[in-house]
Amino acid sequence: RSSAIASDVLVYFPGTYCAVWGFSARDEHAAGRVAAILAFWLLPPLVLIDHGHFQFNGVCFGLCLAAAGCVARGHRLVASVLFTSGLLFKQIALYYAPAFFFGILAVCIRQSDGLVSGVARVAVTGMVVLATAACLFAPWLLGSEPLPAVLQVIHRMFPFTRGLYEDKVANVWCSISIVFKLGRYVPARLVP
Repeated sequence: RSSAIASDVLVYFPGTYCAVWGFSARDEHAAGRVAAILAFWLLPPLVLIDHGHFQFNGVCFGLCLAAAGCVARGHRLVASVLFTSGLLFKQIALYYAPAFFFGILAVCIRQSDGLVSGVARVAVTGMVVLATAACLFAPWLLGSEPLPAVLQVIHRMFPFTRGLYEDKVANVWCSISIVFKLGRYVPARLVP
């Protein structure tokens, strides 16, 4: 539990601050910003689920919130690094990927002076995303057999071979286990 809380303090809390900073108006009162930060910090799903099951979702959410704040302020390259890091930490960030793609694309277009400048900004942003992914995959890329290692990581990140059934069974099992402890009444070989 303390490792999940520590990750929140190191990543989620600063990420929420960055998001509130990014979306706040310059003349907004400090009390409004503090209230927004506290609302993020006390989110029941994060406190109850993440800290109860050690999911470390706060790391992903913190990185994504910081990235959103950076997009709002026009810092597309920092936002790209932060969002790519959040996405590769937890794939739940795929839900936000279209919004980040179009948000960062809009920043590229808004900050450009013309077509060539816009294309250059998009290209640089793409290179930053690829460089971030390469840095995060470096331990596997630098191994003795990089291709199988990276493919194994991708397979674990996106386990399509398990199918939807296993995912649904796991969700039902987790929901039931709150009230009825299956492990006490059902043989272990039958519990997913």
